Amino acid sequence: MTRRLICGVLPDSPELLKFQIYCSKDGLTEAQLYTKFCSILRDTLPKTVQVKDTHKNRYLDDRAPDISIFPKDIHLTQGTFIHTIIEVKAVGTGLTMDTRGQVLDCIERLAACQQHGHSFTALLTNINENVFLRVDYSQNEPKTLVYDPCELRQALSFLGEIITTPDEQPAIYPFPEALGTCQAFLGRTHSSAVASFWLHLLPKDLVTVSPLGCRTEVAVKVSTGTDPAIRKEIEILKRLGDNVSIPRLVFYDQPHSMFGMLPVGNPVRLDSLLFDSFLARAVLNNVLDWLLFLHDNSDIHRDLRWGNIITSQGRAIIIDFNHSYIIPSPNSPPKAVMYQGGYCCAPPPSSL
Repeated sequence: MTRRLICGVLPDSPELLKFQIYCSKDGLTEAQLYTKFCSILRDTLPKTVQVKDTHKNRYLDDRAPDISIFPKDIHLTQGTFIHTIIEVKAVGTGLTMDTRGQVLDCIERLAACQQHGHSFTALLTNINENVFLRVDYSQNEPKTLVYDPCELRQALSFLGEIITTPDEQPAIYPFPEALGTCQAFLGRTHSSAVASFWLHLLPKDLVTVSPLGCRTEVAVKVSTGTDPAIRKEIEILKRLGDNVSIPRLVFYDQPHSMFGMLPVGNPVRLDSLLFDSFLARAVLNNVLDWLLFLHDNSDIHRDLRWGNIITSQGRAIIIDFNHSYIIPSPNSPPKAVMYQGGYCCAPPPSSL
């Protein structure tokens, strides 16, 4: 589906005129346009965003958008935080179906990083001709809309509108400013988000469980809603103590809506296990040892899957205890627990 682009037109400015004169030179490559175009974008777009040349940064599942725009207080180029992307072609290069397909491919990967998002819009430009492509994910089937080509001033004006459109805002997760700059975004669930931070001296309003002897990268999990699962996970990690097969609790906040843990591991890569029998055996042994430890402590994880197994220093570590169930002692009164389904979930307590 195509549609005429209806929006304002940015007025001429000395910087924009200089840029258009620069682009009229013969033989300019795409790489030569990136820096100049980023400068124009920074001058014209709202100051709430930052513009970065990312043509060498394959942050979208091995794809590197030429230019990326994201909130100014985010210091990490990652699909989770991106407002919009721009693909720049050399002046005079046709904006063909192939180049449009490249943009749609990037939008699909961007949408996979922001599963809460309703729509995503990107710009394909050769400076003289500018085409916006939008994919709406609010329905069961994605709907693609391609806008008619427009001139540069109108494209810059529409970019400003995209950045303020509610349906195209990246999620902002409630990590406290006191933790400093986010080192890496590690993942999210429907009710929480996890990122890593380099920390040493912890903020005074946090409850310290395991002091950090030096500057250390810590995984921080924060609640994104009112789900009490974070409080439950904190209590379970406190109860289980320090064990090499489970995360070590470093700190938590008083409302029990956030906690820090070690180590910051790497996801298990199934293709690595298929071709490395030694690693596969080590991961399996670690997981089985961990299960014995948990069950000896009356804890059943109930969500054991590859996404909840990480590796660190050659060991497999189980994470994400928000579905765990503590088996009550024989003398405790019966307590009903909702059967939630899942991967390796325990049956209801009456069957235990």
